[in-house]
Amino acid sequence: MQNFLSCDISKGAVVKRLLINKLLAIPTFGLYRFWGKTHLRRLLWQSMRIGEDRLTYHGTAKELFIGFLIVMVILMVVFGAIGTFLQFLLIANPVTGAISQVLNAVILLSFWQFARYRLWRYRMSRTSYRTIRFYQMGSAITYTLKSLGWGLLAAITLGWMYPKMRYELTKYRVNNMAFGDQNFQFEGRPSEFFRIYWPAILAFNAYLIAPLAIGATDGFLFDIINTGSPAVASEPAILATFGVGFGLLLVAGAFWIIARVKEFNYTTIYTCFAGANFAADLPVSRVFKVGFIAFLVAILVYGSAFGLLVTGVETLMGFGFLVLILGFLTVDILIFMIFYIPLVRIICAHIYTDNLVVFSDVAAASHDSPKYGEGLADALDVGAF
Repeated sequence: MQNFLSCDISKGAVVKRLLINKLLAIPTFGLYRFWGKTHLRRLLWQSMRIGEDRLTYHGTAKELFIGFLIVMVILMVVFGAIGTFLQFLLIANPVTGAISQVLNAVILLSFWQFARYRLWRYRMSRTSYRTIRFYQMGSAITYTLKSLGWGLLAAITLGWMYPKMRYELTKYRVNNMAFGDQNFQFEGRPSEFFRIYWPAILAFNAYLIAPLAIGATDGFLFDIINTGSPAVASEPAILATFGVGFGLLLVAGAFWIIARVKEFNYTTIYTCFAGANFAADLPVSRVFKVGFIAFLVAILVYGSAFGLLVTGVETLMGFGFLVLILGFLTVDILIFMIFYIPLVRIICAHIYTDNLVVFSDVAAASHDSPKYGEGLADALDVGAF
C-alpha cells in the first residue's frame, strides 16, 4: 500500500484568499462570494496530488452565480405555494398547525438532501486529474427519496435503522462515482454499519429515556398519568434531568463522531476502482483534537460577540464595535485554518492504495454533468466551501 493523496497547501495563501473574500463581500453585499469560492477551490484543489500530478478545479463563478439565481426564483415560487397551501389548512382547521410544521421540516430536509447530491455532482464534474474528469452520476431525486424513506424508518425505530440508511446512501453514492470511463464500486455490508453505530444509537436512546426514568423516580410522571393533570417536578428532578440529559447528549455526540470516522475508514477499505483497492486508518483522536480546538475557538469568538451585544449599544461604540468587526472577519478564517485544513491534511495522509498506476491508465469519458453551479446548496448554505 502507498499513500493515495497528499496535500501541501500553503496556510499563508489560504489566509490571504479568505481575507480578500471577506473584505470584498462587504462592499458587494455578499455578491463576491461566488468569485471568492471559485478562487478558494482552485487553490485547494491545486494543493492536492494523486502521485505526482495535482487536481484541477474547472468551475467558474458565473456558473455558481447563475445557478444561485435560478434556484432562488424556484424556491420563492415553491415555498410561496406551499406556504399558501399550509395557511389555508391552518385556517380550515387549527389542529393542522402541527401537521404543517412537520411538512415544513420534511420539505426542508428534502431540499437539503437534494442540494447535497447536486453539490457533489457539480464539484466532481469540475474536478480533473491529468485532464480526465471525475463524475458523480445517479439521480439527486432518487438519493433524496432514499434518504427520506430510510430516515423515516430511522425515526420510527429511534435510530436503530440509521445504520441501514447510511449503508444504502453510501452504496448509492459510491457506486455512481466515476473517473473517466471507470466506475468506483462499494462492496461493504449493512451489518458492519450496525456494528459501527450501535454505541451512538444506544447513547441516544438513553438520552431520550433518561427524563422519563427520572420523572418516574421523582413521582411527578405517575401524578400526570393517574390524575391526567399537569404536575410539577421537584427541583432535584429538574437538575438531574438537565445534568443527566446534557451528559448523555455529549456522550451520544462523541460516539457519533467516532462512528463517522470508523464509517469513513470502512467505506474506503471496501471501495475499489478498476482493480485498485484502498485502505484508510483515519485516527479518531486526531479528529477529536482538531474538532475540539475549533469548537473552543468558535465559542470564544461568538461568546465575546454575544457578550458585547447584550451589554448595550454604548459598549459597541469604539473598541467594542471594532472587536465585532474583527470577529466577523476572523472567526471563519480561524475555523477554516484550525479545522478544515488540518482535517483535509489528516484525511490525505491516511488514505492508501495498492495500485496508483490505474489512475494514469484511465481513458476519458463523457457523462452528463450540471450546466450551472450549486444554486440550491448556496441558498441553503450546504457545504463548507
